Formats: sequence, C-alpha cells, structure tokens
Amino acid sequence: MARLSWEAIRKSLGIPEATRPDRDSDTEVAAELGMPATASSTAEGYETASGDGVSVSPVPITKGQRVTVIYEGVLARQGAKAVVLHYGIGPGDWRHVRDVPMVETAPGRFEASLEVPMDGRLEFCFRDGAYNWDNNSGRNWSYIIHSGGGSLA
Repeated sequence: MARLSWEAIRKSLGIPEATRPDRDSDTEVAAELGMPATASSTAEGYETASGDGVSVSPVPITKGQRVTVIYEGVLARQGAKAVVLHYGIGPGDWRHVRDVPMVETAPGRFEASLEVPMDGRLEFCFRDGAYNWDNNSGRNWSYIIHSGGGSLA
C-alpha cells in the first residue's frame, strides 16, 4: 500500500495549503483518515515525520512523563553549535513556556528531555545561539498530551 504525505492528501482533496489543520504530524492526519502512517522510526520508540529531523519519545505522550526530543533539523545541518528547545503547552496561547538547552550527543544531533506538566498539546520549536529559528515553516511541532486515565479492562 502506498504511503501518502499530508501534501499529497491536501492536494487530492483540494485543500489550500494555508488551511492545514493543526496536527501532531502527518502520522496523525493519516491515522484520522484511516491511512497508513508516513512517520518512520529513527530508533525504537521514537517517531519523526519524514525529513524534518525531529524525533520524540515516547509517543503517545502522557501527562507527567518525561519526553525526549532529538533535533537534527535545518539549524543542526547548517552547523549550529548550540540549539535550544522552546516549548509550551497549548492549544492556543502557550502556557508553561520554557527554553531548554539541548545537548549535542553527536555531530549535528541535539537532545533534550522535559517533563510534561499538564494535559493539552506539547508545542515546540528550536533556535540556535544566534536566534535563528526552526519553527516547522510557521507550524511548530505539536503532540497531543494524554491524561493517562484510560483503562485496559
């Protein structure tokens, strides 16, 4: 079965680019449409949208748990010596906004961990030491935070 990106889905449905819904990733859009995911695993338990250089683990995210974000995006590829993870809890105006310095774990690979403080959406972007931003073309990155109150019974 072919894998479709958001761009392919958007074009086939005739949706203008500016009206892209706020989604966690192309994976979430595909899941809502009953289609196979386009995300690829970069390491066990990590999820990244194809080609954006951002990995998050664990996914799905549950309130109160520690989440690790790995960044190998455009700033890293352009030689940034320092990267900061800028995040908050949405939707809408971000709450609990924080900057977390990322650690370079390999050339061009930065990592940071944070504890998810509340339900909502974990929304984030990145900046380098010269205040150049990678905000996913103005969309930031966004993951639903689950309350963890479900039952398996």
